[in-house]
Amino acid sequence: MASPQLNALINRAKFEGRTRRRRKTPEARLPLGISRDYLSFLLKRLRTLQDVTNQFLDLQLPAILDNAQLNSDSVRHDAVEDVIEALFEAIAAAFRTQEQPAEAGGVLLELGEVASAANVQSGRETSRVLKSKLGFDLFTQAPDLSERLGVFVRQNVKLIKSLENDTLDQLEQTMLRHLRRGSSQREIRKDLQSRFDLSKSRASLIARDQVGKFFGELQRERQKSLGITEYIWRTASDERVRSTHQDRDGRKFKWSEPPSDGHPGEPIRCRCTAEPVIPGFTEED
Repeated sequence: MASPQLNALINRAKFEGRTRRRRKTPEARLPLGISRDYLSFLLKRLRTLQDVTNQFLDLQLPAILDNAQLNSDSVRHDAVEDVIEALFEAIAAAFRTQEQPAEAGGVLLELGEVASAANVQSGRETSRVLKSKLGFDLFTQAPDLSERLGVFVRQNVKLIKSLENDTLDQLEQTMLRHLRRGSSQREIRKDLQSRFDLSKSRASLIARDQVGKFFGELQRERQKSLGITEYIWRTASDERVRSTHQDRDGRKFKWSEPPSDGHPGEPIRCRCTAEPVIPGFTEED
């Protein structure tokens, strides 16, 4: 049974003579541009961290290598660890000092813009899809999603800090391994670069996954606010779609009964979408 909100939409369509007119739902528009903007922000911060790290290495790495003498029994390994720990504490402090204004405003502002952009696109996408089914524009007051936008910002502040802290920890451990092996400065620099490359790959995953999850959540809340209780699972229809999601393509699901790994957009790297089911106005009913 349709909810009162959904019945109001259906009754309007009936009044305008649109009953049982099947319209093909347009292909979903994923928030790819928003993900790219978020990724650009993350990569900019990682480049700043890399620049600060290189500045310290330029000044201190030659002396550290000269004094390490790890092949000599007279050198205590814990002393070397103390030197490297102090080095990366200084790098972290310099990075935080440089980014302090951004911590107070830039990160929150950027994440707020990401959340707002996803919210705007979610509203437009919901209206576009429903118009394709019902044949008219919706002038329905949007649900209050400000709390969810705030949760997204807070969660992603933690993710950004974790990304940067983990990068520093990995760099420190990489340095220690090379010093214990007696590696050359060139070998150390090359391996540290590879560590940054891994962090950049992780940043790419964070940007795509977080925006995709958030967009799916916004779509769910908008549909539920209109009384829509079911959706049709739609995949991105390419070779990257996982087999379990391909099996769900075109099938109906209830918002109250999520699949084992969640609704569209919730599983990691999921690019699937939820097409709202409107009784009498959905091709599959």
